[in-house]
Formats: sequence, structure tokens, C-alpha cells
Amino acid sequence: MHYVGKLQDGTVFDASLKRGQPLTFELGSGQVIKGWDQGLTRMCIGEKRKLTIPPHLAYGKSGAGGVIPPDATLTFEAELVGIEGYEPPAELEDDDEEDVFESEPVTENEEEEEEEEEEEEEEEEEDEEEEEEEEEEEEEEEEIERDEL
Repeated sequence: MHYVGKLQDGTVFDASLKRGQPLTFELGSGQVIKGWDQGLTRMCIGEKRKLTIPPHLAYGKSGAGGVIPPDATLTFEAELVGIEGYEPPAELEDDDEEDVFESEPVTENEEEEEEEEEEEEEEEEEDEEEEEEEEEEEEEEEEIERDEL
């Protein structure tokens, strides 16, 4: 994985290209920050992603090594350059097609936003059901009034 890590003000705090060697790690093993474990899943070789990682998925209140301040939101531009032990099929090696997919940044509220959308949809459905019930009741009342006349 090649990457450039930046603070919110744009200051670069780390870059694998400066060292001339990609970072090697096992995803999901706790070797990297949680934001990477979550934000880099299902990447394909050659894919690039921009991750915006909130403090609780990065270094939190403690920061890191005097370079990353406490409670820092971090931005990473990452490119998966290979997967250890994987050799792509020959027909894929010279694929010069332009990337068609773009990744969304990881946000602190991603799950909350999804839950809110689901709740809003449920509320809308409930409101529609209530309106239908009210309309049915009004129609019944009108029928009763007509019958009484």
C-alpha cells in the first residue's frame, strides 16, 4: 500500500513514497489504525482511495509520536499496489483502462447517517399509513352521515 497521510490543515505527516517502499500489513489484524481496517476493505490492486478518518478511528486523544496531535482527523490518499501471494491473471496485468469507480471518504457518522435515513423512511411509511387510515375513517363518517340523511 502506498499512501500519503495529511492533517486537516494539509500538512503531510507521513508518506510511503518518501521511503521508496510500500507499507505491508494484514488488513483487519490490528496492525494499522481502525480507519484503515474499515476504509480499505474490498480494494482491488491499482485502486486508489481517499480516506477521511475521524480521531476515534485513528489515534484518538493521545495522538501519535509528536507528529499527530490529539483528536486529529486524518486524510489518507492510498493506493493498493499489490497483495502478497497474489499474481493477477495475464490478461489483467496490462489493463490501461481508466478507473470507473470512485470511493467515498470514510466518515465518522456514516453508520448514523444510514440509520437516520432508514428511520426517516420508516416514519414516512407510518405517516402514509396514518393518512390512509384517516381518509378511510373520513369516508366511513361521510357514508354514515349520508345514510342518516
